[in-house]
Amino acid sequence: MNKLYVLYDANCGLCSSVREWVQDQPQLIAMEFVAANSPRAIQLFPSLSRAGQRPEELIVVDDRGGVYREGHAWIMCLYALAEYRALSLRLASPTLLPVARKAFSFLSKRRVALSELLGMPSDRQLATRLEQESAIGCAPASPPRYDAVPPRISGGAELRDGWSN
Repeated sequence: MNKLYVLYDANCGLCSSVREWVQDQPQLIAMEFVAANSPRAIQLFPSLSRAGQRPEELIVVDDRGGVYREGHAWIMCLYALAEYRALSLRLASPTLLPVARKAFSFLSKRRVALSELLGMPSDRQLATRLEQESAIGCAPASPPRYDAVPPRISGGAELRDGWSN
């Protein structure tokens, strides 16, 4: 096995953040992240993609055609990382696999709410924000004009009376 394709939810901030984190880790197996249900995903894996629909789960496909879903997909991602291979093997053990499945299922089902709670924008949300910002432009601002003459205060009584209730 030389490569894993990771079909992830690009509309999910948590998923996008995890993708960034994984890409920064030393990899023993190359990983290519593909937005699930994107034109690229449909081209590569037509039977695993549904255009226009939000993905229900994380899916990993190896270069030999093996397909991993849900908890197994998460474990395969960890298996591909140099510093997390040992952890992936422990999580795949008969004792920990049921617990790992429940934990990954919990995260997957609540990924959108967790993204919002943690303030993690998705790749697409971030791209939209940046496009909006670039549309504003950077025209030089003219200095503010002060047409009104500031009021004159002649004594402490005026100041006190102006602030009294």
